[in-house]
Amino acid sequence: MIVICLILLATVLVSSKKIYSENEVYSINQNLPIRGILVILVIVNHLYENAYMLGNIAVSLFFCFSGYGLIKGYLNKKNYFNGYIIKKVKNILFPYFIFNVIYIIWNVFVLNNKYTAIQLFESFFTASIMPVGWYVIIAFILYLIFYFVYKYLKVNDYRKVIVTFFLEIFIMIILYMFGFGSWWYCSIFAFPIGIMMGFKDKKNLIKKYIINKYTFVLSILILFFTYTYAFYYTLNDGLIFLVIKVVQSILICFLYFNIFKKYKIDNRVLTIIGKNSLIIYMVHPLIYRIMSHFNFIFNFNILNFIIILTLSLLCCKMLNLITKILFIRRPTMNSQ
Repeated sequence: MIVICLILLATVLVSSKKIYSENEVYSINQNLPIRGILVILVIVNHLYENAYMLGNIAVSLFFCFSGYGLIKGYLNKKNYFNGYIIKKVKNILFPYFIFNVIYIIWNVFVLNNKYTAIQLFESFFTASIMPVGWYVIIAFILYLIFYFVYKYLKVNDYRKVIVTFFLEIFIMIILYMFGFGSWWYCSIFAFPIGIMMGFKDKKNLIKKYIINKYTFVLSILILFFTYTYAFYYTLNDGLIFLVIKVVQSILICFLYFNIFKKYKIDNRVLTIIGKNSLIIYMVHPLIYRIMSHFNFIFNFNILNFIIILTLSLLCCKMLNLITKILFIRRPTMNSQ
């Protein structure tokens, strides 16, 4: 894990460039390499037990990007909500549906697992067969919240952020009551942060409290302390662990908006990975299952990581060809 993270850090440092155009700041093109880094962290999170907190940090930024992209589209495009739901279904739910079916086929016909028809149906809503599917389900719920709040609620945009925040608290309570794991909801507060940061500067006074050197340093210190505390005491459940993950999901957004206000990552490989981040996210656990089933796992985890990432990219290439034939836009873990 440490070796992969060090290689990733070195790549980022070498590829980092200063931004000279305001149009590049927080743009989709600027975020593509970052999304590539994030999905790599997710894979590392699933390969190494000691990296179990990296996944929360990664998906938090994905939610943040989604919130930012949605509000920018809403503010800059007329009739933004025309065809909104259909686009989200095609770009988010369609790939999820396809991969969930593939996971079902693998579990039923290869692993010989037995399911009732109700269990198979429920798996599309509970991610019981394809565990990483929780992200897609929650992302789609957040997109629906944004749609109804920003299209139908007759209050100013900042109050809409507050409404979104409280609706997310309601979602957390519901998911907790029904016994869903904390990973379903611990990172969702990054979504309204992304929305809030997407407002125009002259209307967004709170930016000065997020984008400054004091917030930057404080965020690094708290992230380091909470990660070290959870790792030292091997926390992986409970209220304290949930609070730590929620705090980290918010602080990583603060760090992002501070660092990438001035810098961008110019790396072709990370950009390609970022463009295919959603598919890589959904397919890489299945590839690992297949490798394990056929005893194709190496003791050298870095080699496993390279194989999984390479095969995931090949799957992306195949799916992209299919989606081009079907005239469906390539899905990513971000939305505008």
